[in-house]
Amino acid sequence: MKENYLKSKLEQLDRQNSTRLGEYYTRARGGLSDKEQTRLDGILEILLGVTADDEILLAAIILPLYRTGVINADSIKDKSSQKVLNLVLGTHQFGIVHEISADAKSNQIRHKEALRKMLLSMSRDIRVVFVKLAEQLYVIRNLSNIPESQRDKIALDTKNIFAPLANRLGIWAIKWELEDLSFRQLNPHEYQELATKLAEKREEREEYIGKINSILESRLNLMGIKCKISGRSKHIYSIWRKMRFKNKEFSELFDLRALRVLTDTKADCYQILGVVHDLWTPVPKEFDDYISNPKPNNYQSLHTAVRALDNKVIEVQIRTFAMHKFAESGVAAHWRYKEKTKYDPDFESKVKWLRQLIDWKQDVDEQDIDNFTDKLAEDHVYVFTPAGEVLELPAGSTPLDFAYMIHTELGHRTRGAKVNSKIVPLNYKLKTAERVEILTTKEGKPARDWLVSSADFLCTASARSKVKSWFRKKDYDDNVNSGRAILLKEAKKLQVNPDISELVARFYCHSEKDMLAKIGFGDISLDKLAAAFQIDSKKEQQKVVKPETVSSGTSGLVIDGVGKLLTTIAACCQPLPGDSIVGFITKGRGVSIHRADCPNALNLGQVESERMLMVSWVQENLDFYQVNVLVEAYDRPDLLKDITVLFANDKIKIISLDSQIGSEENINKIKLGLQIQNLPQLSRILHKLEQFKNVISANRV
Repeated sequence: MKENYLKSKLEQLDRQNSTRLGEYYTRARGGLSDKEQTRLDGILEILLGVTADDEILLAAIILPLYRTGVINADSIKDKSSQKVLNLVLGTHQFGIVHEISADAKSNQIRHKEALRKMLLSMSRDIRVVFVKLAEQLYVIRNLSNIPESQRDKIALDTKNIFAPLANRLGIWAIKWELEDLSFRQLNPHEYQELATKLAEKREEREEYIGKINSILESRLNLMGIKCKISGRSKHIYSIWRKMRFKNKEFSELFDLRALRVLTDTKADCYQILGVVHDLWTPVPKEFDDYISNPKPNNYQSLHTAVRALDNKVIEVQIRTFAMHKFAESGVAAHWRYKEKTKYDPDFESKVKWLRQLIDWKQDVDEQDIDNFTDKLAEDHVYVFTPAGEVLELPAGSTPLDFAYMIHTELGHRTRGAKVNSKIVPLNYKLKTAERVEILTTKEGKPARDWLVSSADFLCTASARSKVKSWFRKKDYDDNVNSGRAILLKEAKKLQVNPDISELVARFYCHSEKDMLAKIGFGDISLDKLAAAFQIDSKKEQQKVVKPETVSSGTSGLVIDGVGKLLTTIAACCQPLPGDSIVGFITKGRGVSIHRADCPNALNLGQVESERMLMVSWVQENLDFYQVNVLVEAYDRPDLLKDITVLFANDKIKIISLDSQIGSEENINKIKLGLQIQNLPQLSRILHKLEQFKNVISANRV
């Protein structure tokens, strides 16, 4: 009985690895129905053919118990390891993602490719793929037990999703069978025709290849040539595919049976080729030397076809181990050649690493695995449309990025978003496997705040470009008016008096209106504007000063016309780098530095003008400066917590905090003393504060 065979195999692994697979298997069968027991046996039989990893096998045994609710995650962790629990949960989630995508009507290559990447990116432990592939192979082996209306869909998923996954990860035994069985369901007439033409069973073809292998290996051993020989009988789907894409008849194919010989050096390759041609008769015009003349993708190998035993044709490929490694995992990756997909160097490097990981003989450090899987997850996110299609976006993307990727007009009309049926902010960071729905208005338009980088509404350059383009196409006068309003609002927020002519020159604009229009349609962002309020450090350093002018050293100020004096930042106005400033000689406290528009400084200038000094910033000596900020918001729970967490995340130190709530309007006025470096940093933090729920305004005071 299969049950006894499987139990014997599992107990054999127990003795080798000191695991308890046999015990778990017996317990699992006791908690499953007859149908579930049969399914478990079939999946284990497949897995035992490709891996001896006890954690994979244990996860496969526990998984049906978890799905049916017999056991939960806590009990799995109690009775086995965290790794096994991760495999169980990962495989379960893998299945959920696949079911969601089954609703997609699109059959586009982009959707299928994105779904395959999503499934890989979700695999915190890549061994999850083993269990899922075994499950899929069991399902398609038993299509006759499934309603006929569902069979084509299962076969399509097998062909488009699971066979390419097995191919990319080098799990050939499963890959070939997945392709053949899906082909038999989807193209029954072509499958039967080819099966008849082959006129021999697969086992017989493999037996024939085994004989050829033995003959060649014996001859090479006698000659002292070290090599590794592997044979294969080409499966039916691969034969059909080659006939279709190369427009060949069945009789024109010479690689239905094939050997691959790997050796150490190029010289050995050519010596082995001579042995092959000496043993058997070469087929005319079927020799290719891709070592001397590599393919455009640098693939190298010797290909030949010979008539061997019983006058049957067999293809022989000869290459070095290094050439084979490059062909399987390098730029010339075989899977991409077969799938006709574009070169994605970032993703291919991940697949290469995964294939190394799956080779259990390699010594892979667990920390390397953790680092790699974190990297795999952080590069991109893969999310579902409401129809079940998969979209690939850069990590950090938002619902707005999602909307603009689908269609520009959808992005323009966006006014809200749902993720997994829950309302989220438009700057919500999407995660892999989430389903995103965009809420729109009939005649919407983008908001200017979407272009504020600190607000994090848009991550992708393409989405930002589409929003800028919309504003650029608006009426020129509208953009000028909008730009003027933005400039005045930003200057008021930061408490600065910008020199308009200086700004026009700094942004290389022809006129003030030209500059305002660029601010209006987003070419000059708020970040650039805040940075422009700073005094250009290079210009200041080139300033001609009197011989007695010295730097105050630690204060970051240049004082004209005096010796070296102590300087302090005035508490009344707390000037920042970029502000226009003046100095006042105090009695006993050195020079007090004020903003030029500070009321106290203006009064002192009228009363004691002889004690006023011209001072300016030295950019390279700047450190941190204190500034006061007033946040007005309708009071709510956790308001102060959210604000302080924001400053902590942006590494801005809070010097003081005072909160007062008005009894009538319930408005909380929060005055903060902050340590910041410059005006752009202050601008960014003020705009982030204004994105918070219930916040009315955030301004410098």
